[in-house]
Amino acid sequence: FSSSSSSSSSSSSKVPPPPCHVYNDAMIALASGTRGVLEGIVIICGTGTITYGVNASGATTRASGWGPKLGDEGSGFWIGSQILRACCRADDGRGYETTLLPEVLGHLKIKEASQLIDWAYSDTNKAQDIASVAPIAFKCARAGDKVASDILSDACAELADGIDCVAWNLGLDKAAELSLVIAGGILCEPSGHMRAGVSRHLASTYGRK
Repeated sequence: FSSSSSSSSSSSSKVPPPPCHVYNDAMIALASGTRGVLEGIVIICGTGTITYGVNASGATTRASGWGPKLGDEGSGFWIGSQILRACCRADDGRGYETTLLPEVLGHLKIKEASQLIDWAYSDTNKAQDIASVAPIAFKCARAGDKVASDILSDACAELADGIDCVAWNLGLDKAAELSLVIAGGILCEPSGHMRAGVSRHLASTYGRK
């Protein structure tokens, strides 16, 4: 790079900024999963969950993504909440005995189920704290705990229902092939339990995996 001085003054011109587009993170996940081909459905399931889709005409729609107070069924928060409710029912004797209870007490480092009240209703307790309990269901389900297995089965059904809803609203439910992108800690957990469960529900709906 070289420069030369000049007695003549040079005029400066302002370059207009490039266009900026703001997208939902679901759109970004869909683009990454389809290598930029924005057609298909993405489901993200971590603490919360959202299902988002785009068809060939560019129409978009979503299901879930309402947040923990209004929905997000099948999410880490939802699974965690179901685990905690099952623990309370088991402690009361209103529900089935489950290994979820001792596992949750150990995870939270508390001695009695009654202490769940202070923990759950603490001002510092957040959605992420409830979701942190979710992995216990996978551990207990692998060991044969029916309560844990039922919770995860219900979660898979909820997630599959969101995919089905988006596909139907976009006219993708009759497509010969459907691009489905999955993301988030719950769906991408190492055992593949949730992916397999959602796949089974979709196979019963579409006759395909």
